[in-house]
Amino acid sequence: VRWLEPNRRLQLSKGDLRVVLQANSREATINGIRVWLLCPFEYINPAGFLAEVDIQHTLKPFLKPPQLPSGQRLQHICLDPGHGGKDPGYRVGNLEEKQLTLALAQELRRFLQEAGFRVTLTRTRDVYLDLEDRPRMAKRVGSDLFVSLHFNATAVGVPQVKGVETYCLTPTGAASTANPGRITPGGPFPGNQHDPANLRLAYALQHALVHGLAAEDRG
Repeated sequence: VRWLEPNRRLQLSKGDLRVVLQANSREATINGIRVWLLCPFEYINPAGFLAEVDIQHTLKPFLKPPQLPSGQRLQHICLDPGHGGKDPGYRVGNLEEKQLTLALAQELRRFLQEAGFRVTLTRTRDVYLDLEDRPRMAKRVGSDLFVSLHFNATAVGVPQVKGVETYCLTPTGAASTANPGRITPGGPFPGNQHDPANLRLAYALQHALVHGLAAEDRG
């Protein structure tokens, strides 16, 4: 344990794992990739406090990475092009998010198939699907991973917001980044049984996007 900036930025290290915490903030990095904590790291001189939910759901998957059962391989990926039909998503001029997510899913499917994966798309044309039906379809076809694709947008002429970000299902009892300060109602959800794998997949995707695209890291 050592301070990178006294009373402001604290680094925790174990082997090749480096976690940097910001005093009184949810912002952290794990091996250089931005990760938003579920609760702020509270620093009250001279002691720091991490929430138990972050110990279990944010750090533990890196201290004790989840493993696939013996003999099991990741073979089948379900890509979910966000929005569609009556739900256009963000619209900037003549561009609608639903068009971009479908184009990205089709291109990504081609690359994944060339790499040897089976790929299912939740939609292959401009149709509307309820949110609940999308992971249900992934389960029905027996996919190993479910990844939803979206684009964010800002007002035209506001170029300073850029980069990539990756979301995974919020653990039970924590507030979603999409709704800060509000505990997610109705949980636990079926996907919460995979919380450690969810976080590791989200982290791996974000790491690859940030380094592969030389993009700004939004966490």
